[in-house]
Amino acid sequence: MKRLLLPLLALLMPSAYAVDYVQCEAIQKFIDRNSLEKQKIYKSSKALFEIKKLREKYPNFTNSDSFLLGIRSAGSTCLAMMSEQGYKDYKGMSEYKECETYEKNILSTFSKEYQDYLTSFPLLIENLKKDTKAKKDFKEKGCY
Repeated sequence: MKRLLLPLLALLMPSAYAVDYVQCEAIQKFIDRNSLEKQKIYKSSKALFEIKKLREKYPNFTNSDSFLLGIRSAGSTCLAMMSEQGYKDYKGMSEYKECETYEKNILSTFSKEYQDYLTSFPLLIENLKKDTKAKKDFKEKGCY
């Protein structure tokens, strides 16, 4: 009778499994790196959206997006756009001030359009897919 009960009891007991902590650590590092990348993508997508809206309002400016992205980190996109037109006194010009005000309010004015823009941004979509898969793998592996 003992011979029959022991194997049955062994089957009912939960089996222990080993967690591969090296693999867990690698997945966690990937999630962390991906999170930093996502922040950069959000920042650049925000800037590109603002540049897009500025181009719609001021279509005669022809600076490249990459040039304007570089300028944004150092100062005003409007300043770079206006300087291309040959203006000499930027701060005193009503068009420049109007551009600056418009630039500051783009995200609040076009918040719904910005959200739609984000959901269709290819780099962000790819990043979110990687993030979802990595978090799923982390959980499935029993990592904590």
